[in-house]
Amino acid sequence: MVFITTIAMIFFFLNSEDNHLHLISYNYNALLPKINWLRNVSVSSILVFSGVSARLSRGSAVKKIAVFADVQNLYYTVRQAYGCHFNYAALWADISMRGQIVEAYAYAIDRGDSKQQQFQQILRNLGFMVKLKPYIQRADGSAKGDWDVGITLDIMDTIDHVDEVVLASGDGDFNMLLERITYKHGVEAVAYGVPGLTASSLVRAASRYVPIEGALLLK
Repeated sequence: MVFITTIAMIFFFLNSEDNHLHLISYNYNALLPKINWLRNVSVSSILVFSGVSARLSRGSAVKKIAVFADVQNLYYTVRQAYGCHFNYAALWADISMRGQIVEAYAYAIDRGDSKQQQFQQILRNLGFMVKLKPYIQRADGSAKGDWDVGITLDIMDTIDHVDEVVLASGDGDFNMLLERITYKHGVEAVAYGVPGLTASSLVRAASRYVPIEGALLLK
């Protein structure tokens, strides 16, 4: 409980002065120094501050976590369900409460739009490696631009040196992947997705499902 209270105090510090930015322009620039401070604070440092560092001193190592964010899926599902944006800073902070983020990737489509480029820089400032794929318009009018294969390959390359994989996506195409890394490789698979817009097969395949709601929304 002390640990949770400490994190809540950090969140209050992060948001108290700049909350109006969330409501106006989806612009994190004023928050970046505080976000970077939070990202650089190790889990053990937070635990020492909250008086419960003994939990780590009994021989259990800090959990290593890899994060994979399907930007397109998050954008459209959050907008459809809530009419707002996804809060990547809150996602990072929420995951950091469980361990150390050692790798983080955000997969997006490059349309050459200046606002998108600003958003992608925000993700980089948070700590994500942003991977871009060009938007391709086919002759028949359909579009191509999904990252399913790329995300799968990156997760498989990561699982040998992490304890937990976080997939932020509601795409049911990943259900077999999560099952495989959990049962064959013994890695915990956590899925973040919008309730009602996350495939039930993905929810079942995940070790734990975290609904995107509340603090994970940028309103």
